Amino acid sequence: MHAERRCVDKAKAAEAKALRLHHELQVHRIELELQNEELKRAKEAVDAARRDRAQIYRALGHDLAQPLLAQRLFLDALCDSPLNAEQRQLVARLTSCAKALDEISSALTALGAQRLGEPAAQTVALGPLLEDAVDNHLTTATRKGLRIHLVPTEAMVKTEPFQLGWIVRNLIGNAVRYTDSGSVLVGVRRAGNAAWRIEVRDSGIGIDAQHVAKIFDEFYQVGNAERNPDNGFGIGLAVAKRLADSLGLRLDVRTAPGRGSVFSVTIPRLSRRPLATKLVCVA
Repeated sequence: MHAERRCVDKAKAAEAKALRLHHELQVHRIELELQNEELKRAKEAVDAARRDRAQIYRALGHDLAQPLLAQRLFLDALCDSPLNAEQRQLVARLTSCAKALDEISSALTALGAQRLGEPAAQTVALGPLLEDAVDNHLTTATRKGLRIHLVPTEAMVKTEPFQLGWIVRNLIGNAVRYTDSGSVLVGVRRAGNAAWRIEVRDSGIGIDAQHVAKIFDEFYQVGNAERNPDNGFGIGLAVAKRLADSLGLRLDVRTAPGRGSVFSVTIPRLSRRPLATKLVCVA
């Protein structure tokens, strides 16, 4: 009889413990659901803030683009006008300031596109993209007496075209800026069996090994301790690296002082169509 009672008591105790544990689990479940809901709302708020900030970046870049374009056209007209030495020096300084504003505006637009979230990949023909990027720097290259050679390509990729185009334009712009004589070569090579490598080669000043690891850092510039705006602000390569990372691309550089630089972007292949080998001089 006592044994049966002990069994009953143990069963009741076990049942009570099970009910207590079940209640605790229910309480924890509700708490977790509440926490998850809070986290969800917080994430939605962060995403909304990120989208708003990205839209602001893009709007600023877009709104600045038109007046900056008009400014460049007016400055081009001034450069072609008869000016005395003092006036030409003033126009040169104004042109440098305009280029600096262009760099900032362009970076804002690119960052806005990157911060909007997952890029919308599209099928992109690299030939027209490279032609547009080269055209963007023809005037500056011509004034410096440089030639830009573009190697035609039929390569196709799948990526976000605006961000890739921005990266290539920045690399070409840097090549023109830091090359005093010679030429800039833009083309595409095979990178193994599964990727293309867009290359921008210049005959410029090159970069010392001690600086190479830092050139993709924000505001880092080689040989511009006085922050001369003629040499930019040191944000272009940092933005290009950020865009490349967001697109899953690899941005590399091979360089040596006095021997020029080769900046490259490696991107998965979409086609196996052969590259043309003829050089087309576009500047």
